[in-house]
Amino acid sequence: MGQVRIEKLDGEGLRNLNAMLTEIYQRLGPLKSSGDLEFALGKFLKTEAKCSVYLSTDQLNIANDVYVKVLLDTVIENPSGMWDAANKRIVIKIPGWYLLLGSVGYSDNVADKRYFSAITVNGTARGVSISQTSFTGLLVIPCHTPPWKCAVNDYIELYARQTTGGTTPDILGASEYTWLGVHLLSKS
Repeated sequence: MGQVRIEKLDGEGLRNLNAMLTEIYQRLGPLKSSGDLEFALGKFLKTEAKCSVYLSTDQLNIANDVYVKVLLDTVIENPSGMWDAANKRIVIKIPGWYLLLGSVGYSDNVADKRYFSAITVNGTARGVSISQTSFTGLLVIPCHTPPWKCAVNDYIELYARQTTGGTTPDILGASEYTWLGVHLLSKS
């Protein structure tokens, strides 16, 4: 096993290292060799199952009172190769419990109408947020699920819905407004 050199370990880094080593001990018991430690660290540190993407240009004229898929198109990070650009979705590669987060930004919203953001897993809504505004202009609706158990090839998508009676609202294309992200919390 190679040597690890730590230049600086502040209070938070020390707490994180302690938590990781405690979890390793609880799962695997006492480590008896450097090979055990290498295996354990590899199991915990090499899990880079995460992906985040956003909508880069406005998605115009959202249909009234139906869920419309947000056509995400720009990768922020994708170290696990989870982004399926052809289908505008994130596809799970490692089974486990995931944090699923997203946000939909609307422009030209109409006062006293409802706006939605939804995260779906395999086409079924698992997290929905609803807002009814008393103002017009920019509206951003974040959405999330509780930790969600995903299997290999489950797919995650972001949807929007509005109930203005027309098709005037647009989904804002910008990384700070309209995005979807997943992050593995623990393997199954």
